[in-house]
Amino acid sequence: MTMPMSKKRPVTRPKKPLPAGSVDSHAHVFGPFDRYPLTPVRNYDPPLAPAEHYLEMLDTVGFSAGVLVHAAAKGFDNRSMTDAIALRPGKVIGFGAVAVGTPMEELERLKIAGMRGLRFTDNGRPVPPVGAISLDTLGGFLPAFRRLDWIVNIWANVPRILAHAGTLRDVDLPVVIDHMGFPDPAEGLTGTFRDFLALARDANLWVKLTPIRASKKPHDYSDMRPFHDALLEAIPDRCLYGGDWPYIAIEDPMQDAGHLVDLFDAWTPDEALRRKVFVDNPRRLYGF
Repeated sequence: MTMPMSKKRPVTRPKKPLPAGSVDSHAHVFGPFDRYPLTPVRNYDPPLAPAEHYLEMLDTVGFSAGVLVHAAAKGFDNRSMTDAIALRPGKVIGFGAVAVGTPMEELERLKIAGMRGLRFTDNGRPVPPVGAISLDTLGGFLPAFRRLDWIVNIWANVPRILAHAGTLRDVDLPVVIDHMGFPDPAEGLTGTFRDFLALARDANLWVKLTPIRASKKPHDYSDMRPFHDALLEAIPDRCLYGGDWPYIAIEDPMQDAGHLVDLFDAWTPDEALRRKVFVDNPRRLYGF
């Protein structure tokens, strides 16, 4: 793999100030790479995005708190996240990744360090990427999650989520879905996404309104607007905002945290909904 990008991501203030107490529920930190090396076996080279740049992004955009999420390029090394959390304890939390069979003592240590759960991945492959926990192993982790009062975080597309619908309906813990369930814009709101909305209503699913990763229309991401609107209609009390900084493996000059808030505001004129997504929902879920 080539060396990761070192250029700092641009950040501007949104046109409309965020409400006090706003939370960005999805971001990553990477590097410095001499201190937090990447796993040699990885599918992408992430940008250099250390904790200091992340906290600067939160402050510039107007977020009071943030949620960091593990990325497979780091293997099962959670140190960059726990060290970032230590810079702003109580205001930043994380969702890590560990190998199957990790002792309870290590999970308890991660909780003390600010982790609120783990991220599970199902990309449809028989073997998940190095550094990712297969969603198939979720059941084995649930006793520890109940003991720790943790939250389940899932990165999978809509068909794979539906393949685990029975398990997700039975999980007696909050389950957070990344990237709007990664719907296929070509399918629209019919078929699998309609089934996903039904599952989200029935189960304790929380969904991050993060349009850029699934979109096929860079700059304005307009093909994701119908999914955004449908989720807000279906589960307005369990939608979260996730900016996805620093935009792993997406090259688009409009990748700017303030611009993405502006886009959310353009799509969400209802002030009550805006406050739910930015403030009330994440604070109720994460306990900020």
